[in-house]
Amino acid sequence: HGIFLPYLISEHSHAVMKLPNGMMKRRKAFRFSNFVTNKKEFLLNVKEAWKIEIDGHMMYQMVKKMKLIRHMLNNLSWKNGNIFERVTKLRDYLKESQAKVDRCPHDDNIKTKSYKILNEYYETMNEENSLLMQKEKIEWLKDGDRNTKFFHKIIRGRMHKGRVMSVCNEKGERFEKDKVAEQFVKRFQEFLRKKDMVTSFPTDKIVSPNKFSSDEA
Repeated sequence: HGIFLPYLISEHSHAVMKLPNGMMKRRKAFRFSNFVTNKKEFLLNVKEAWKIEIDGHMMYQMVKKMKLIRHMLNNLSWKNGNIFERVTKLRDYLKESQAKVDRCPHDDNIKTKSYKILNEYYETMNEENSLLMQKEKIEWLKDGDRNTKFFHKIIRGRMHKGRVMSVCNEKGERFEKDKVAEQFVKRFQEFLRKKDMVTSFPTDKIVSPNKFSSDEA
C-alpha cells in the first residue's frame, strides 16, 4: 500500500510505497573485471562456453551461455587469489629479490628470479589499477551527481590534474607558486599588446576568375 505525505509548498505529494517482504530480489547484471580480457585464457574460456549445446529458445540459450561465461570469468579473476593482497606480497618478494641481487650481483640465477618477480609484479599492479579504475567509474555513475564525499574527492582530483606547479620562460628561468600566474599574464601581454604595421591591399591586385562590372555588382 502507499502513504501520501503532506505536499507543503509543492504542488505534488510525496508517496511512500510499502512493498511486501516476499518480493524477489533483483538479479545482478552481467559484470566482470575488465583486466581478465588481457589474459590468455579469456578468449579460450569464452569459446568453450559458447560451444556448449543447450536446448531451448535462442534467447534462453544465450542467457544460459552468458551465465556460464560469467562463472568462468569470475574463476579467472580469482585464479591467483585476492589481487590486492597479491600486489602486497609480490612487492615484498621483489624487495627481497632485489636485495639479494645487490648482495650477489654476479649470480645469474638470482637475477633471473628477480626479473620474473618484477614482471609478475608489474602485470599484477596493472590489473589492480584497472580494477580500481573500473570501481571508481561505477561509483561515479552511482554517486557522481550527488553531493557526496566521493563527488568532492573526484572534483578535487580533476582540479589538481590541471594545476600548473611551475613554468619556464624563454630564457629557461623557472618560476613556481604565485609567480606562475604572473608569467602567464606577462607572456600574453607581450604578444597581445604588440603593434604591427598594417597596410591596405590594393583591390586591383586581386585575381578572380569571374570579374564583374560595377553595375553588375
